[in-house]
Amino acid sequence: MPNKDMSSNQPSNQPSNQPSNQPSNKQSILAFTWYHEHDYDKLIEVSRNREGLKENYQQWLVDARRAFLQYKNMGFEPTRVYLDVEEYVSWCELRERPVNQKSRGMFKEIKRQEFYRQIDQEE
Repeated sequence: MPNKDMSSNQPSNQPSNQPSNQPSNKQSILAFTWYHEHDYDKLIEVSRNREGLKENYQQWLVDARRAFLQYKNMGFEPTRVYLDVEEYVSWCELRERPVNQKSRGMFKEIKRQEFYRQIDQEE
C-alpha cells in the first residue's frame, strides 16, 4: 500500500496452511484501523511530522477504501476499528512518546489487539 501508515493493516492472523484467498471463518475477521474525518484532521494538526499521513482526510479515505476492498476481495472480513485521536495523543503523553508514525503504528496495534480480544470474549 503506498501509504506507509496503512501498511500495518495487513492481516497477521492468517494460518500458513490456508490459501491466501480463503482464510477460515474466525481468522477471516480483520481489524482495520479507521478514522473519522474530524479525528484525521486533528491527527494532522497534532503530528510532530506527517510521515505516513495523507494531506487530508479525503486522500486518506481513497487509499483506505481501496485497501479495505482488497482485503475483502481476498476473502477477509475487514471490520473498521475507529481510532480516537485524543485518546492516542493522551497515550503518547502518558508514555512520553512523540506523536509520529512510529507511535501511531504502536497505538493502532494495541487497538487491533483489543478488538481481537473482544471478539474472543464474545464466543
